[in-house]
Amino acid sequence: MQLTINGKDYELKFGIGFIRELDKVYGIETNGVHFGMGIQAAYPMLTSFSVSALSDVIRCAIKGRIKQESVDEAIEVYADENDGLAGLFEAVKDELGKSSVTKDLVKKSEANLEEAEEKLKEKE
Repeated sequence: MQLTINGKDYELKFGIGFIRELDKVYGIETNGVHFGMGIQAAYPMLTSFSVSALSDVIRCAIKGRIKQESVDEAIEVYADENDGLAGLFEAVKDELGKSSVTKDLVKKSEANLEEAEEKLKEKE
């Protein structure tokens, strides 16, 4: 998957390096031990159209240094050119579901979301 940022095309790669970067953004620390929760935290946010999570995921998927502000601007340009962000959210979620490194985490996250929705319906 590619995204144009400041006139340059960047390849988004959803591999181990991506997971390490995302774990830095969405991690928790307990008793001095860091636990990466990148996909587990970000994927539900993507399904609820969190633009900040979308920006975090994209930045982490770009190999090399890129400023968060540049990613934010590219997302705004995409939204203006495509009448919204639904297509970009779907493309990112699709790529996460295809990557051999992230697809099992995505399946687990989707199952957890479905289970939570069912529990909410039962309470109604």
